[in-house]
Amino acid sequence: DESAATGESEPQPHGVGDRVLAGTLNLDGALVVECTAAAGEAQLDRVVSLVREAQENRTEDQRISAWFGTRYTLAVVGAFAVSLAVRLAVGQDWDWAIYSSLALFVALSPCALVMASPAASLSALAWGARNGLLIHGAGVLEAAARTDVAAFDKTGTLTKGAFRLEAVTAWTPDGSARLCDAEAQAPAAACAALESRSTHPLAAGILAEFPNPPEPDSAASIPGLGLRGVVEGAEVVVGRPEMHDAVPASVLAEVEAAGALGSAVALGRTPEAWVLFQLSDRLRGDADSLVSGLRQLGFGRLVMLTGDRREAADRTARELGLEEIHARLMPEDKQRLLSGLGRDGHRTLYVGDGVNDAPSLAAASVGVAMGGRGSGAALEAAHAVLMRDRLAGVLDLVRLGRRTVRITRASLILAASVVIGLLILTAFSDFLLSPEARRALLPLAVVGHEGSTVLVILNGLRLLSGPRG
Repeated sequence: DESAATGESEPQPHGVGDRVLAGTLNLDGALVVECTAAAGEAQLDRVVSLVREAQENRTEDQRISAWFGTRYTLAVVGAFAVSLAVRLAVGQDWDWAIYSSLALFVALSPCALVMASPAASLSALAWGARNGLLIHGAGVLEAAARTDVAAFDKTGTLTKGAFRLEAVTAWTPDGSARLCDAEAQAPAAACAALESRSTHPLAAGILAEFPNPPEPDSAASIPGLGLRGVVEGAEVVVGRPEMHDAVPASVLAEVEAAGALGSAVALGRTPEAWVLFQLSDRLRGDADSLVSGLRQLGFGRLVMLTGDRREAADRTARELGLEEIHARLMPEDKQRLLSGLGRDGHRTLYVGDGVNDAPSLAAASVGVAMGGRGSGAALEAAHAVLMRDRLAGVLDLVRLGRRTVRITRASLILAASVVIGLLILTAFSDFLLSPEARRALLPLAVVGHEGSTVLVILNGLRLLSGPRG
């Protein structure tokens, strides 16, 4: 089972001499594996390295914010000192010079400007946490507001990562005629009886439709192929088509057609019939609404990046109306393609769940991980986590980010307007105000300063109501 490393929905058969990846799971039998990569060079180590590099490349915004905050604070202190020095130099008495300079200092103090972003961001983060959307900081909201390209993993993200039985077809032993549903029931149940002894994901999908199969008399696993055993005195074989000898041409043609359409297949044989099970990875119920919702939000490019086989990827894409698909990808391939999507000023949104998605989640402008079945590496690398595995949370994140930016921008305009107004009033108070009015200059600066701070906080608290469309 390589799904954690590659994203393939079906376990892959391996034989002597084949390459196996670190972090994959052997489902049956015993293996002797030779280590061919030194510490730090295995697949999982490369994933960790890619995640670390992507995260280190995301610190520029924080540096700019810290730079501005430091410079503005020094500028306010400098303005106070310059005002005091100029007033004393032109002959104003000390009391009025210090009074006017203090009024200027209060007017320029950046409380409302500083509170504009945290008031909005903390309210948005609180709403997200209440609704199963964990967001790793205010910067994620701003980045989400600017995303315009979305990419998705397939297995476990757009699909449930669990197989559903779509169809059961049975033929006579020579493949010359199909059996009706009633005639196919007994041989299908015999094959399901063997599957009850399997750990293969396809077996779970078959048993969901045959919950009470007969007890097999014996069952033996053939690693990488399937099972062979005896059910109610008859020999039964079920598994990959390659494990059967002399498959009739009509049956083989049906098997190949089902595979070409993206179905996973298991072929069984009993003395009475050939039985073909067609299964598919179940699409999440809200996957379609995610795709349509992102298009309504103005996302011009929607891309599927998956490690699964092309036929399965094409099938999912057809069901969702996606046109751009990249299949059979390793983790580094996904990250490389995602970096390409982010060129020319575009901001990327990536949704995934597996170890193989971790580098892409870290490299995207906003990486969103499925919290329910997501791997630890994916949850660590992501910038937001859907704790309830609701894909609608992705739409909530984008809308919440955009509303946060709008409210923050409005608060900043309000705060800056008050600061500019108070700056003009205090700096030129000698020319604009009468001597009596100038005595109220400092209280006026305090009221304007604190009042704008309160208004900015109240404006930010509006985000406690959520994204609102």
